[in-house]
This record gives sequence, structure tokens and C-alpha cells, in this order.
Amino acid sequence: MDLIYTDTSYIEKGVLKRCEIDFEVGSVLNSSSTNDFQIILPTDLFPKEIEEGSLIYEVGSEYGGVVRGFGSDTSKNRVTIYGIMWRGLLSKKIIEPPANQAYYQARGEANLVLADLVNDEFNDLLIASDDTSGISVYRDFRYTNMLEGIENMLSDQSARIEITTSYNAEDRIQAIISAVPISDLSNEYEFSNDYGITLNAKKMKNGVNHVICLGQGELTERTVIHLYKLEDGTITTDSADAIKGLDEYTITYDYSSAETEEDLIEGGKKQFANNADEESLSITISESVEVGDIVGARERITGIYMKKPVTQKVLKGNIDRAKVSYKVGE
Repeated sequence: MDLIYTDTSYIEKGVLKRCEIDFEVGSVLNSSSTNDFQIILPTDLFPKEIEEGSLIYEVGSEYGGVVRGFGSDTSKNRVTIYGIMWRGLLSKKIIEPPANQAYYQARGEANLVLADLVNDEFNDLLIASDDTSGISVYRDFRYTNMLEGIENMLSDQSARIEITTSYNAEDRIQAIISAVPISDLSNEYEFSNDYGITLNAKKMKNGVNHVICLGQGELTERTVIHLYKLEDGTITTDSADAIKGLDEYTITYDYSSAETEEDLIEGGKKQFANNADEESLSITISESVEVGDIVGARERITGIYMKKPVTQKVLKGNIDRAKVSYKVGE
């Protein structure tokens, strides 16, 4: 790979050679990913143009970010460069409500919403795609971590973040963020202990299937809407086919400030995801997939099968022989 570095004015100065790299990209919803990088190289090969605030990146991929610090080991004559990935930059911002409003309301085409959120925050270095995503979003934010908020907003619509480093019309480097549909690759990629892959899996049916939504009003005048999750996953207000008896798990959802019944229902629907059946899966794979895409895994002894998103990818090793590993599940 060609790992380009710049000065603090983002002017390209060269390509790194003979170095060890460790780039970590991950979801903040389903992993403990720090979205940072480190690069180790011999002292005599350390480019003097690299300072705090320089950029290091591979054009056409998500691998890259801003240099934030250095380390030195004189006993081994080597220097370490520490940096924050593009996703990491998002994690350092907060989505705040506009003046005199309770929430920032994300409504409409996803890339337009992303543009409103990020385009004025990163000195034109990280911007949203001009393309139309075909994805519509609907989320309210109040002092929410930007990366977490964007991931949740897109996850609601079965979409994920994609970030690509490229040149703009002025031949300046930019990291372009866009919303893309999640790919369900579970039919193409099913991993099991048949192939010596270590799996740590748990599956427990204890999720909520009935949400009582409490809206505006007092006592008998209060708005009350019942939502039911059916066996096939459908969410409805019709109790005819609702799960009853021993298998009915019910919670209340208090949203007294909901301005409309639609807002109350949208909030109630999210409670099913927040209180779903317990499913956890942790495996490490090496196939080429993206963070947020879905793969399948099967444990033969118990018969556990589930589909889970890729939560982290790590590019690590010598720059000429670096390999990507992926983590699935929490």
C-alpha cells in the first residue's frame, strides 16, 4: 500500500517506507474500537515534515487520519507516530440542538443530513458525499456523541457509514463520508467451528415483544398506544396475532413530551431493538467485508446460529505485508 504523508498544511510530502502499521476501524455501538492508528519506523527514516496536525492516509480507502503525537525509543532507534482515524474525529464531536430547540432533528436524505452535521466541523477535511444515498433518516439528538449518533441514525434504516479518502476538484485530499446500505453476506460467509475458527456465542430468548407507549396527558386523558412485535418480527398496533401468556414480555415507554402520536410510535419501536433477545457472538475472521456488514456463524454443538454485523477491522503488520483482520460481534 502507498501510505502518503503531508505537512500541517495538508501538502503531500512523500510515501512512508519500511514501517510497521496498526490501523483500527470500528463501530462504537458494538465494539470497544478506539478508531486510531500508530506507525513505527526507524529513526533515520522519520520524515521531518510530519508534525502534529499532519495527515497520513491511503487514497481510496478509509485508512488514514490526523497525526496527534509521537513516541521515541532510542534503545531501538525507532519512532512511533500516533494518530486519530477519520471515524475517531467524528467521535470527538457532539450533536447539539439548535438554539431554542430541545433536539437536533435529523430528517430526510441521509447524505444531506450528514452534510449538515459534519461539513462545518472539520475545516473541509471530512465532508459528506454530494451523491444521493437513496436512504431517508429520522432521528432526534440531544447532546449525542456524533459518531454514535450517526451510527444509530443509519442503523435504523439498515445502513452504515462509508468513508473514502480522495482528491477534490482542487486536487486537495478529503475524507468523504456517505451512507450506504448494509450488505447481508450471511449466505456468502457462514463461519463455524468446523474450520477451526474459535466462536464465543450466546443466544437467549428474553426480548420484549409488547411495548406500552405513554404519551401526553394525565391519568385517563393520557395517550396510550400498545405496540406488539409478532413472531415474524413485524411491529403492529393490532393485538390479534400478538404473543400472549408465558412468552409475553412487556415494558412501558414514557415519552410525555412526544408532540404527535407518530413520534410516540417511532420512539416505541426503538424499544424493541433496545430490549431484544440476547444474542452475542465473538469471532475473528480474515475475509474482505466492511464494518456494519452482516455475516453468519454457526456453532455445531449447541446448534446456535445467528447473523451479526462486522464490528471492527484492523490493518496491521509491515507496510508491505500488512493483513486485515475483522471482528464479528461484541
